[in-house]
Amino acid sequence: MFRQILKGYSQILSSILKVLALLAICALVGIALVYPLWYFATKLPQTYTFCVTAIACILFLIWLVLKIRSAGLKNSLIFFTKFLIITSTVLGFVFLVFAGKRLFTIFEIIFAFFLYGFVSFIFKPSQKTKNFSENDSL
Repeated sequence: MFRQILKGYSQILSSILKVLALLAICALVGIALVYPLWYFATKLPQTYTFCVTAIACILFLIWLVLKIRSAGLKNSLIFFTKFLIITSTVLGFVFLVFAGKRLFTIFEIIFAFFLYGFVSFIFKPSQKTKNFSENDSL
């Protein structure tokens, strides 16, 4: 009976020590990763910004290549054309509103609507693979 009690307490103590060790490891890894980044950001902010932006762009390009491979080139081009139409319409809308040419925004939206419809109905995605937007969201 004494051994069972001792065994139970040793299991509880072992679990507590494992949790504490995991917390310590996470804290040390966090400090090891965050402190150099913080130091780099405060001492050389322009270089830090350039490096972080470059790393983000490289990761985005890797993700983009993987998506193009899985969805196919045709589906990817159709998706990016639609995305470009929407993005340029929104940017043009904001630019025209700020420039005080609000009437032209109506024509821009109508043109973008027809252009998006043209791209959507004329260029059909291939049925061999999933559509780019169905594979994974941006």
